[in-house]
Amino acid sequence: MVPNGNKPTFLNFLNKKGKKGKIEKVYNNLLLTLKHTDKTQTNPNLIFNNVLTSLKPKLKIQKISRFKSLIKPVKKSQQIFTALKWLTESSKLLKTDQVSSITNEIFNTLYKKSQSYRQKILWYKSVQQLKYTLRPRKFKKKTNKPHKNVKAI
Repeated sequence: MVPNGNKPTFLNFLNKKGKKGKIEKVYNNLLLTLKHTDKTQTNPNLIFNNVLTSLKPKLKIQKISRFKSLIKPVKKSQQIFTALKWLTESSKLLKTDQVSSITNEIFNTLYKKSQSYRQKILWYKSVQQLKYTLRPRKFKKKTNKPHKNVKAI
């Protein structure tokens, strides 16, 4: 199997009450169902990683004051956290058992039809909207005139 660097972050994200064994069973069942339901027989870790990379946000809006905001890049750890948050929140809306709802959300995300993918699109629309409303800074033109107190020779 391909080493999965997202496994510990996924387990820590789902772990609410400190029961690591239950969450590992959920993760293993998730990988098994991904393996059995995928018709192309690709590695389930690759599917999971592809979904997370397609959901990772690259930019965010950071408020400076009440009227000013900046567009900043998102840190890698925050990218994974946000992608997992979108994935799990949208899978909870399906109201089925945890493993099947997450697998449905993963496959819908691969085909760009999921609720979590729509959240990413809305995120980028807000960033683009702010990008076009920001005004470029106006700089004063520098002149070669001497300062008032300096006498010309």
